[in-house]
Amino acid sequence: MGYLPSKNFIAIVSSAIVVVFAGYFSSFVWKIGRAPKIIVQNTVQSDQKPADNVSEDTDGDGLKNWEEVLWKTNINKTDTDDDGMPDAEEIAEGRDPVIKRELLASGAWSDALKKPEEIMSDGPGKLNTLTENLAMEFANGYFSTKQAAGGQSLNTSTKSSIANALSLSVEQGVASYADIYSKKDVKISESADPKKYLNRLGAALDENFKNIDGMEVQIAAVSAQTGQYEELAKLDPYLEAYKKTVGFLVKESVPPSYADLHLMILNSMNNTGLAVENLKLIKADPVRSLIGVQLYYREIARARQFLGSLKTQTEKDKITFGLADTGSFFNQYFDRI
Repeated sequence: MGYLPSKNFIAIVSSAIVVVFAGYFSSFVWKIGRAPKIIVQNTVQSDQKPADNVSEDTDGDGLKNWEEVLWKTNINKTDTDDDGMPDAEEIAEGRDPVIKRELLASGAWSDALKKPEEIMSDGPGKLNTLTENLAMEFANGYFSTKQAAGGQSLNTSTKSSIANALSLSVEQGVASYADIYSKKDVKISESADPKKYLNRLGAALDENFKNIDGMEVQIAAVSAQTGQYEELAKLDPYLEAYKKTVGFLVKESVPPSYADLHLMILNSMNNTGLAVENLKLIKADPVRSLIGVQLYYREIARARQFLGSLKTQTEKDKITFGLADTGSFFNQYFDRI
């Protein structure tokens, strides 16, 4: 029977996900520069923190240190509940290692691992975030597999399967963000002049992002590391910049030869804005923030593809930008391609 974790366990797993999240950062799409190094720190709030060495078993009770955190056992004590049996052996017998064994009036033992419906007296309730759902799935998978294995350490294959739950959830989440704009949303005009169009585009990007300095993912990662979630308000100007740019792109008249590129950057700007919105959820829903990180990466790659294709098209059209041209905004990128 699977073990349903407490809300405290969900908080622990969620905190662990924050640690994973904080390891990600990338270059800001429209700013050139080198990303400063971010030191990833463990933000799990627990009296017993998992060791860096996943194979370490400090007290020699058969449970790895990271498993001790999940079971809420004492990392430095072989028999946490002092009932004469090492923690891992209790688990192998279907007993709770943190409850001292006593025979109850009902004839049942006090430390028997409970059924899921018995764990939370107020019921499991509705899980409102992706993080809560993932934590629950992970916990059920871990505990039920551990019990099925007779309390023994999980094999590499099983541990990989459980760990892949996070990766799969994130991948599925990113895939759900399909482009919402199509060719019919692009105002194609046969009379639109390519260079004038690019000058307007360059001017809009320069104006909308001129007061932005730094990387969205770095802001979110530092916030997660320090616990200063009020710092996430720094992402608001980014969201406004993406919103304004999408508004401009929807209204702008586009030469036929640039229609596909225009559609590409329109969807990329819209999706990057959605990614940043997800980054702001790092405290409330770390998994959704992870999805935001990966969505951000996806759109960075597309933005780079846009710039490379734009350079190719401007070379084909023999368009160059002087210092007086607002399209010279793109020169800094073209020089790096």
